[in-house]
Amino acid sequence: MFNIKFKALYSNECYRLANRIERIFSFVLAFVSTSSVATWAFWNKYPLVWAWIVGISQILTIAKNYFPFIKNEKDFLEMSFEFEILYIEYEKLWFDNEYEVIEKENAEFIFYKLREREIEIEKIYKQSQCPKIKHIMARVYKEVETAINLNFF
Repeated sequence: MFNIKFKALYSNECYRLANRIERIFSFVLAFVSTSSVATWAFWNKYPLVWAWIVGISQILTIAKNYFPFIKNEKDFLEMSFEFEILYIEYEKLWFDNEYEVIEKENAEFIFYKLREREIEIEKIYKQSQCPKIKHIMARVYKEVETAINLNFF
């Protein structure tokens, strides 16, 4: 359960970071492209500098779709939802087992079905692996630890 909750929260954090970067990226590109007329005086004084700025912004516009982290933004969010749904199913299994609502053999069968679902989710999003950002991982780890301790112990 800890692992799945971590994956749900961490992939959501990756989505939030990718979304923030994408918005900043888009703002900068939009600013450069719309300010070209307004900077006519600057352009006349420093044509080489402005040519570099415009050239770099054009390259970034084309390259934007190829930055893996930004490109996978929506996949991170979808992955987060998938893992959160899976976490709820694990949570239900835990409570059913804890309160003896389910037989041991049936609980074990459901557990392995849930593990198979985890692998399916990872296969679906294999092209969109979350990068390992240590400070975010550490923060999410603490969040999950706190949530698990509050809910189950």
